[in-house]
Amino acid sequence: MHIISTLMISIVTVWLAAISGKPLVREQAECAATLTTHAMPLDALPGHHIRRLQQMAVAVFLQETQGFGITPVQYGVLMTVHLRPGLDQRGLASLMGLDTSTTAGVVDRLEGRGLLRRSASPTDRRVKLLGISKRGDTYLRTLLIHGARSVLGHAKEP
Repeated sequence: MHIISTLMISIVTVWLAAISGKPLVREQAECAATLTTHAMPLDALPGHHIRRLQQMAVAVFLQETQGFGITPVQYGVLMTVHLRPGLDQRGLASLMGLDTSTTAGVVDRLEGRGLLRRSASPTDRRVKLLGISKRGDTYLRTLLIHGARSVLGHAKEP
């Protein structure tokens, strides 16, 4: 754990020096030397494997949902709103781990396709509450049935 902490400090120190455009001072040069001395292959870094797993999960999702025209983030938004009707966009962004502008764009696209609906909050007209439309509910159910069949089909393969 100590090596990882040292590496992180070294990386940040060298990066800060690089973006400032100033030459490395003695301490920063020592950090850079530590970084190259303790460099580890990617296969030894947990973050590399976590990122690769995420890439594989997205690839499988896109393969299995081909023809539905949905991204993993859009699916997450639809499912979250389905499970929490009346959620506002800020709460959705927080639950999804997205910034509010990204969330607004995703909601705009899903609303444009008729899958989500927005309504003003009865207590604060500035707040938009989200709900899944009838079309969105049908779409999500079809997607879930397709996904279940796909998983079951793969489970039968040797």
